[in-house]
Amino acid sequence: MYIEQDQSIKGAVLKVITNKTEYLLFILIHLAEKKDEGFISSREIAAEEGIPVKYIAQLVSLLGKKGWLDSARGVNGGVRLIEEAEEISVWEVTRLADKNFSFKDCLQGGCVLNKESCAIRPLWSRVQKEIKSILKDKSIADLIKDRQTDYNICC
Repeated sequence: MYIEQDQSIKGAVLKVITNKTEYLLFILIHLAEKKDEGFISSREIAAEEGIPVKYIAQLVSLLGKKGWLDSARGVNGGVRLIEEAEEISVWEVTRLADKNFSFKDCLQGGCVLNKESCAIRPLWSRVQKEIKSILKDKSIADLIKDRQTDYNICC
């Protein structure tokens, strides 16, 4: 999810959710949907989900260290989801990808103005809390279910 900058406006693009977070979500969704198929090769996941092959090992390793994946080597090797999709929140994945996740830098101490007198900081803080709440309430299983109902929601 991105808020893109208008080409006529100078400044940084605000990235709310990073590519790393999305890739981790794609991997988890892929494995949850194929849970009954056993081990799935990382290359297959990368190809089917559009994840750059050069990142897939790093991403799978991160998910494995979290305890969500199991892996096996060899001809029939690969990775598989060992945690229930209902138990993994999008917020947990977001925090795994970015431990200091913040909607705006000023909420993490990167404020260029005086924090105490900033009139818009309370708004950004509220937006941050709402984002966190929404992401905590959505699991990998919810994402799969939501896609299958095809709400066709777009910004």
